[in-house]
Amino acid sequence: MGLITSLSIEEFLSLPFPVPSVGGYAGLVFLISRTADAPLLQERFFREWADIHDVTARHVGVVIPNPREDLWLGQLARAGNGRVQVRVRGVRQVGGRDGPDPTSSWYPDGLRPEAEWPTHVRVHTAAVDFLPGRTADHQGDLTRTVSDMQAFFGISEVLLPCAVVVCLSEQQVIAVALEDDDSVYGLLKQAKSQAEGHLAELRRYDADITTAEGELRTARAPFDSNMAEARRAATAAIRGADSARRAWHDERGEAVDVLARFGGTRTDHNGQLCRRVSEVLASEGLLTDDDQDAVQEVIRLFDSPNVAFLRLSSKIPRIQELREEYLEKQQAHREANGRLNAAENAARHALASFENRIESLKTQRADAVDGPWLAAAVAAASQGLGLQPAGEHGLLSWRCLTWPVTVWRRPGQNLPVFGRARS
Repeated sequence: MGLITSLSIEEFLSLPFPVPSVGGYAGLVFLISRTADAPLLQERFFREWADIHDVTARHVGVVIPNPREDLWLGQLARAGNGRVQVRVRGVRQVGGRDGPDPTSSWYPDGLRPEAEWPTHVRVHTAAVDFLPGRTADHQGDLTRTVSDMQAFFGISEVLLPCAVVVCLSEQQVIAVALEDDDSVYGLLKQAKSQAEGHLAELRRYDADITTAEGELRTARAPFDSNMAEARRAATAAIRGADSARRAWHDERGEAVDVLARFGGTRTDHNGQLCRRVSEVLASEGLLTDDDQDAVQEVIRLFDSPNVAFLRLSSKIPRIQELREEYLEKQQAHREANGRLNAAENAARHALASFENRIESLKTQRADAVDGPWLAAAVAAASQGLGLQPAGEHGLLSWRCLTWPVTVWRRPGQNLPVFGRARS
């Protein structure tokens, strides 16, 4: 996949790259070449940019600089003849009310529609299959980064021009010497040919995962229907219980208050009886026979002409009815919840084998895609193009990068060994 960045090589390679299984790249490719040294190689590199973007797909990122200005989504969309999909990596600044989350370093899930975002969103890196500027401008930009890339990777002048492949999974770098009439696309195509078996295995995993997910959706459908029906019943039951509880609470409030005040601190039988019944009416537990007898005695007590104006003799039976109605609906809610839990447990049990298979396939795919394969493919491609392994010949005695670097040289190319200036 073709990447264009306004970052320096050191800034770019300091970004938190995700592993391939979550959308990252297995490796990154850089062309280190000045226009004066290899004009044909450079011109062909940019002319074949769409081909490079396609042959590397989501597995490898081929990086070119855009150091003179920031990247704006609106400009990229216009340069791409109205394309609305731009793969955005590493949002640095959002210049407006809306846009991508500026705290996210990377978007591992691939293409995102540019049309959903304001065109004034600024990014430091984007993946595109077209060149935003003129070829001559891109050649100039590339030439101006050669010295920085040499210092970072430890590439000497005698090794130029060359392609540098940073194998992220293996944490090693391969420098491949090139001639002016060579093609970076040709090298990458050869590397892909060497990795066809591995890439086919990844596609097989993708197909198997898609099939398994389809089987899971089919198997889940009747369970989803059952759970939806049980969920609706449980929701209706809890609403009914809540409604009955509110009606009961509203009705009992005044009666409980009156009984509590009437009982007060009295120690006689009627005082104790009123306090007990006020507690009974407020209780959500089951009433004992003694509780029922106490309620009936209070009803008779307040049926007396002296306190008939309180109407407790008629209110208490109504409160009891509402209480019983609430308890029945509460029980109905418990039963509805039980049926919902049973439906969910049945679904989990029946679908576990489908989900376990999908998880197993995804784990196997992650192990395969995150494993070491790119370095071997590039080495085989270099050998297939007639190049020869040269160890660290042609590398400078000091470099910024701490990963090991291996050189592949052209036949007959004399590459010196630079001794380390400091231990």
